[in-house]
Amino acid sequence: MIMSWDKKMDYIYKNKDEVKCVGTIRSMETFAYYSFDIVIDNRSEWCRLIENELDWEICFVMRDMTIGLAHPTDIFWNTEAIYEVFEDLDISLRIAYGIKSVFENYNKKSAS
Repeated sequence: MIMSWDKKMDYIYKNKDEVKCVGTIRSMETFAYYSFDIVIDNRSEWCRLIENELDWEICFVMRDMTIGLAHPTDIFWNTEAIYEVFEDLDISLRIAYGIKSVFENYNKKSAS
């Protein structure tokens, strides 16, 4: 089920100095997806693995970047697709194997 709206919503949060600030969310969609952080070179990448009908994609939220994928367990094709963007084989492999691990672990937990 997809729910969306395109109104503005303000919210309150505390910054690193514990000062209250106001943030804004504009438009939102909620649907089923895998959301996770993957660590790359000591930094965290917030990702969403999304299945749209028969297609898969990985969205790097903070980079505002989306890459089309094969099935999440297809290391070879996914590494190639990720490499076209990151241009680093080690990072591409790390991400492709991370996607596979997230997918397989989630399915094992939901099947039990």
